[in-house]
Amino acid sequence: MAFKGMSGAKNIAQFVLLLLAVPIILFYILVLAGSSSRSPGIPNIYLVSLQKANETSGPAANLTIHIGYFGMCTTIGSKNLTCVSTFGKSGTHLASSFTHTSDNGAISLFDLASTIQSRIFIFLLVLSGFIFILSFVLILLLERDLRSQDTTAKACTRRRFLKTATQSSVWMSVGLATAMTVGSQQTAAALEFISANGGGDVLIKSGTTLLVLQWFVVGFSAIFAIGSGVASSQRTGPSPDDGTSGPGFMVGDEGKVTF
Repeated sequence: MAFKGMSGAKNIAQFVLLLLAVPIILFYILVLAGSSSRSPGIPNIYLVSLQKANETSGPAANLTIHIGYFGMCTTIGSKNLTCVSTFGKSGTHLASSFTHTSDNGAISLFDLASTIQSRIFIFLLVLSGFIFILSFVLILLLERDLRSQDTTAKACTRRRFLKTATQSSVWMSVGLATAMTVGSQQTAAALEFISANGGGDVLIKSGTTLLVLQWFVVGFSAIFAIGSGVASSQRTGPSPDDGTSGPGFMVGDEGKVTF
């Protein structure tokens, strides 16, 4: 009875661990979709915002640009919110799309916004998200393999490979997400400091929501990585070929193989 209770607790823990992937993927989506649509909350997810410091007239006056990884949102004053996917587009094209004008002040501001988006803030977070999804798929494959009750040497080798690949990929994802978050935070802070103290005509302010979401990605991913490592290490037992520890099964009472 005690073994059954322990097995039930482990199954619940594994289910919670797999369920943890849902908010992680959701955080990735929100971060990457920031400032690319007018959906509730999305326009407030941005890396930095730009606006002219001394512009008093023309389309650039009271124009604020929120820059995400792949999109931008603009407002004139507190009205006319517009959000579109903008990655790789020129300042002239963006000025025409957002303000329907060829005003030089607006074009120069959008040129700067385009440069910041495409050349300063790199988007390796996409790679981090892809690697995390890959690690999640590997975990599902490992779980399916463990339930197959195949105790051959070939099956044990396959499970060792899946376990190693899972841990390598999930920790690589955590490392990339951490590096991207720290880099984005420092870059945004540096741009804000330079604009405030450099005497330029553009004010740059760092966003908060996007960076908080990125730290959520890092924290939840680290918990997921630790939990998956503990779970996989617990599901080991004697190997059928040499009597030593091997992944994927445990020998219970009366020599029965349990999973």
